[in-house]
Amino acid sequence: MLGIDDNSLETMSIYPNPTTDKLYFKSTLNENFKVSIFDILGKKVIEKSLNINEALDVTQLHTGIYIIRFDDYNNTFKFVKE
Repeated sequence: MLGIDDNSLETMSIYPNPTTDKLYFKSTLNENFKVSIFDILGKKVIEKSLNINEALDVTQLHTGIYIIRFDDYNNTFKFVKE
């Protein structure tokens, strides 16, 4: 029997994209999570644990394209820092 695992229905999203200073998170989860941000060359530039209501400050990043990985949920997104 084929089915969908309940964990696969959990969604995580980021906004605004592009951003100039902060990334915010929207999720069906209400728990802390760990994020890692990588530059376009694959170098880890930020690693932080956050809660769902906490914004991530990205003001120290240079303008460009980055990958954010939600380590606990194996989700990744691209975002643009302006």
